[in-house]
Amino acid sequence: MTRPRMQLHLSTLMIVSLLAAGLVWLNVRTQNVALDITEDSVWIFQVRGWPWVFDYQIKDVGKRWNDVLALDVAVCVALLALAGGVTEWGTRWMTERAQ
Repeated sequence: MTRPRMQLHLSTLMIVSLLAAGLVWLNVRTQNVALDITEDSVWIFQVRGWPWVFDYQIKDVGKRWNDVLALDVAVCVALLALAGGVTEWGTRWMTERAQ
């Protein structure tokens, strides 16, 4: 006896792909959070990451990576799994209802 293959609908794959692209964009874009101008210098605080900041830079001093990058990845994977599950459930429910 063989197990049936896991099959996903095209609409589920499209929604999950778009969500994945949006989550990648949220994590790679740089946001200028604060700007401090003193008499002799300009300080810019730039951050990257969503929902938690994992990379920040203060006026070309250097970058510091944090352990919250793993949390960012976990949140993104959880959102993708949730979106895929809900979309697939809805598609199968509508298909069964139409029959």
